Amino acid sequence: SLNAFLWSRAKSSRLVLAGSYLLAALALLSKELAVVIPVLVVLSWWAAGERSFRRMALAALPFVVIAGVYAAARANVLQGAEMVSEPLSHLHRASTIAYSLFTHFEILLLPYKAHLSYEVVMQEIANANTFMMLLSMVVLTVFLWSSRKSASVPLFAMLWFLATILPVSLLAGQQISTIVSQRFLYLPSVGLAVVFGWGVALVAGLRVPAKALGIGAAAAVVVVLSVLSVSWSGLWANEVAFWEQFTRDTPTIGSSYYHLGLAYCRAG
Repeated sequence: SLNAFLWSRAKSSRLVLAGSYLLAALALLSKELAVVIPVLVVLSWWAAGERSFRRMALAALPFVVIAGVYAAARANVLQGAEMVSEPLSHLHRASTIAYSLFTHFEILLLPYKAHLSYEVVMQEIANANTFMMLLSMVVLTVFLWSSRKSASVPLFAMLWFLATILPVSLLAGQQISTIVSQRFLYLPSVGLAVVFGWGVALVAGLRVPAKALGIGAAAAVVVVLSVLSVSWSGLWANEVAFWEQFTRDTPTIGSSYYHLGLAYCRAG
């Protein structure tokens, strides 16, 4: 949808723009996080060189309408099936939001720290350390913004990450049970992929020794991440292996043992 939108602006094609709207609707029906697409439209067009916020806001308006129609349809279908929220104090709510933002950022940069599930003890995250970690992200974002002329791609990636993870983190402020998960990073990881490609492109323009070293390092990163992806995908293909790993990651969550028991039962 975003690619079609940018293409429609470059080619002045109404047909491609209509295709972008259709794809946005299909994206919402595929995964609800696509509700942030109006924000991503503005961000992507800005990254492509547009500087008129009025034009960007008007371009995002149809996507806002599409998201609104989806939200109304969703509310109608799910009426009476409200999400159970856990009562949290203002301090604990702020702590969960801060912890969710930083932990997802950490998992994105250091995927070896990823787990199937996460045990979160409120007493352990409601402290100054959590807010210091969030402050470090704020400082990094401000630094990238101040250096946007020379670091526009890293800034785009950071803003993309924040735009796509904030809805999840705000939800975590209401419900501690959904505070962190790998699956929330599917869309935010696009920003990191863009920065990686930008870095490889920069390395490709260097002299031969540095170029070979840089591309070799990039290839090593791809190989390591590929091995991690393949090893993790095996857990999703096997129900018993999945719930065994789930209980190892969160040994105090009772529901994981219940699901493991069902998996054992189905496996005979």
